[in-house]
Amino acid sequence: MSSTILRSPHTRKPSEVLEEGGLLTTAEVARFFRVSPWTLRDWRKTAQRRGPKYVKIERHRVRYRLADLQAYLEEETVQPGARK
Repeated sequence: MSSTILRSPHTRKPSEVLEEGGLLTTAEVARFFRVSPWTLRDWRKTAQRRGPKYVKIERHRVRYRLADLQAYLEEETVQPGARK
């Protein structure tokens, strides 16, 4: 993940994320994907379960593993001229 995308006054540095087990908040992932946190919530709630895998820590607390975000990006990568 690009450190420039994750950095803002309200987020942790990528090195801090890795030190804490690679778990990111919904707000951090939303900034990374440049979507609203509500979009991530919608992805989790749809029947198709769009979006990256997530970890439900408590009833209303969700975290995303760095490795799952990277895997999601790989799965969603489209090669020019290839059919998905």
